[in-house]
Amino acid sequence: MRRCLVGVTVACALALLPACGGDGDETDDTEGSQAETTVTPETTETTETEEAPDTTDTPETTETPETTDTGGEGFVLEGDGYVVTFPGDDEPEEQQSEVPLPDGTTVPITFSSQNVGDRSFNSAVASFEQAPADVTGSLEGARDEALRTAGDGATLRDSEMVDLDGIPGIRWSADVTSNGAEGTIVATIYQDGPTQYQVLVVGPGTFDGTVPEIAAFFDSFEITG
Repeated sequence: MRRCLVGVTVACALALLPACGGDGDETDDTEGSQAETTVTPETTETTETEEAPDTTDTPETTETPETTDTGGEGFVLEGDGYVVTFPGDDEPEEQQSEVPLPDGTTVPITFSSQNVGDRSFNSAVASFEQAPADVTGSLEGARDEALRTAGDGATLRDSEMVDLDGIPGIRWSADVTSNGAEGTIVATIYQDGPTQYQVLVVGPGTFDGTVPEIAAFFDSFEITG
């Protein structure tokens, strides 16, 4: 039952997997715009250039660097029963949904996502009425369901059982294909009694959990509930 929840997270993350696009046309437009600027000198409205000093109110644009308080500290998300530091300074987008289970009941899942560069950083939490009888089997099943949701182009690269302060989990990575682009999923799923926590990163190209930004994201995850 709890396997489909990771599939929801993966499906949401894969939808954010960016496709590569060209920008060659933009360079042509810029060349055209330069040609237009050479025409403006003929309109010797140099009086307008005299007004330019008045436009020296551009110091207002110097206020934008204040927004650059990034400092690499990231955004600390205090989720439902967990804390994790996302690499970007913007607040992650949050989605909530009810996932239907085979027995006709539903389970609420809260999914948070932040895009940094061409990678999507994600966390999620869902609570069931009771803990699984076979935790290892449940975690492996959740991983397999995530791979199935990722599509035929998903191939498990590595997988290992881990624990976080005694809470069992499974850490795995896979090669995927989505939106015509080849990419990677790196994920960890924890099962704390009836509550399941998910932390995963999706992006184009091949990478693993040793990338400093990704390693810091996973290492910052703490279960507080």
